[in-house]
Amino acid sequence: MVAVSFDSHAPRDGEQILDYVSVDNAASARLAVEHLAALGHRSIALATPSAMTFSRAEKRQGFLDACAAHGATAVILEGASASSYA
Repeated sequence: MVAVSFDSHAPRDGEQILDYVSVDNAASARLAVEHLAALGHRSIALATPSAMTFSRAEKRQGFLDACAAHGATAVILEGASASSYA
């Protein structure tokens, strides 16, 4: 049987035990910051639920790295849950 997980890493003892398909979270955050910085924005916010997941940690780091690279002020807005942004 072949199994592939979507956006869920399954490491065990440092090794991947299951193939997975996911987006490059850090790159997507960097691209968004680069676009906003190119438009002249110097203070850029990331709105995210407070629960930290692997993908959110990657997005957050990509966002922070890109803001630093472009000299932009990074603002992180953390909410109680994803539903609070609706």
